[in-house]
Amino acid sequence: MNKRNIKRKKIPTKTMVITIIMTLIVLIPSVVGFSSETGVQKNETVYVILDYNGKVKDERIVNRVWGIEGNSEWVDYGDYLEISNMVSEVEPEVEEDRIIWPMDILKIGDLYYQGMTDKDLPVEVTIRYYLDGIEIEGEELAGKSGDIKIDIKIRNKLKQDETISYMDYSDIQKESDNEYYTPLLVQVSLTVDLDIFSDVSAEGASKVVTGSEMSIGFGTYPYPEEEFTIEMKGENIELEPINIIVIPQNLPFQDTDDTKEGLIEMADGLEDIGDNAYKVIDGLDEMLNKAGNLTEGIEQFIDAIAEINNGVYEINKNSGSIGKGMEELMSGLDTLSSESSRLASGINEIKTSTDTMGSAISGLAGGASDLSTNITLLYGGMAAFQTGHADLSTLAEAILAAYPDTPENAQIRNLALGVISEKSAVDGFVSAIGMIDTGAADLSIGLSGLSGNFSLYSIGIGEIASGTSVLPEGVGKLTDGMRSLYNGWKEYSNGISELSEGTNEFYSETVNFPEDVNKLLDGIKKIRDAVKELTEKGIIKIEDGVIEGIDNIEFSEALKEKLDELAENYNSFIDNDNNLDSEVQFIMQTEEIKVDRSSISEELIETNNNLTFFQKILSWFKK
Repeated sequence: MNKRNIKRKKIPTKTMVITIIMTLIVLIPSVVGFSSETGVQKNETVYVILDYNGKVKDERIVNRVWGIEGNSEWVDYGDYLEISNMVSEVEPEVEEDRIIWPMDILKIGDLYYQGMTDKDLPVEVTIRYYLDGIEIEGEELAGKSGDIKIDIKIRNKLKQDETISYMDYSDIQKESDNEYYTPLLVQVSLTVDLDIFSDVSAEGASKVVTGSEMSIGFGTYPYPEEEFTIEMKGENIELEPINIIVIPQNLPFQDTDDTKEGLIEMADGLEDIGDNAYKVIDGLDEMLNKAGNLTEGIEQFIDAIAEINNGVYEINKNSGSIGKGMEELMSGLDTLSSESSRLASGINEIKTSTDTMGSAISGLAGGASDLSTNITLLYGGMAAFQTGHADLSTLAEAILAAYPDTPENAQIRNLALGVISEKSAVDGFVSAIGMIDTGAADLSIGLSGLSGNFSLYSIGIGEIASGTSVLPEGVGKLTDGMRSLYNGWKEYSNGISELSEGTNEFYSETVNFPEDVNKLLDGIKKIRDAVKELTEKGIIKIEDGVIEGIDNIEFSEALKEKLDELAENYNSFIDNDNNLDSEVQFIMQTEEIKVDRSSISEELIETNNNLTFFQKILSWFKK
């Protein structure tokens, strides 16, 4: 059976006293922490002496074991260089990394035993000293004066390789290989003599002054490293040891439940907004597609207006010749009435003029018929325009329903309201064109009737010519009839002139209508593009950012669970796999920086060697 060195030699006096004092400090919370446990429990306190720069000079573990089990022996685990029982002469049996203690020793009381080790610590400590801005070795500071700066760096070495699994916003399992560490709470403290030091600065530290001493304390979780700086002025510098305590402990995470719930609600709302925005885009696309028919109808309408205007112009131009012929006819009738002796020749001239006028009236009736046909085409075009505008109004009403009356929707709602407001004007305009169509048809019928009646008139002229015996009476009737016809023609001619002016004005007002409609369509396109850009570059990006925030929270919660597990399962420094019913803490201390007082130290050591164990503890506290 292989056995490890088992020693009960005494630790050098001052180191031993430091170790025992640290043990007494730690024992009280350790007892409280395990008060409710059953069976054998263990507490490891790892004591480390560091040199001035933080390198390990001495490393030992003081194990406190208590409790009783039904077995005849209790097994601890650890690969120690040597083992010392601190309370009795009983020695354990050591088999490789198994330290076997008889259970009877625990029936007497708590067992304290020390194990020496050179195992790598879970943290790395680096300390640098500067005097007046120049780096200096710690042992060279003693007795010097000037501005001193101390940089203390703590690095966590317990890096973990296991991936972190979590469910993202879409309930898809994700894996993260982010670097993470077993959480270690590190407390760094230094006591400075205010008779030696002044202008003490330590950012982020707590400072407590007791008499002529100031206690400086830092607390942190190095993840993976933290650095602390102390600056002060010193005269005849001497420094107490720097104390470092390391405890595995859960990281304090902020509660993210409310934040995550709010982000999830925001992401869901943004998704709904995005869906509705795409519906609006689809509606605008449909409106633009149907606007092609509207544009085509408007162009046909403008062409029909142009044709009507040209027809009315031709009629108005010809009406001057007809009016002139009637005036000449009236002059001839007057001459016929006053000069009956020239009746025969006059009747013949009248008949000739009547034939010419009949042809003109027939042409007039044809022009009126063309006018009626063109106005009918205009009415048809306007009816098509009215139908297209009705579709546009329906889409506008759909937009009003889709966009609530809010400031951000004002532009598109105003556009929709403008389209709806035009409907009554368009309907009224189409109705007016219908009335014009009816009037033009009546005018065509009237001129057709006029042409027929004029034919009868021509026949009457022939009868007059053949019946000269009744000429005076016939001429009188003819003159009266011709005068009435002339008066009617004058009214008709005036109406044609007014119609020509009206169609010219109407054409001038509507000729730019296609351009105005195109501007309206361009505005709709811009709104559509703006809504799409807002959706894709604004809403969707914000939604992606919110989802990323949710995923980060999900990851942080999974990471917290893993870190809590690592902290709670870090039970033993010497053998964390086997020492399950245990807890561990590390207490480290650097060497003090003192002016050499060798003779005094030797005298003190000699005195201490003559003291009992408890007298040495009391003498330490009296220093």
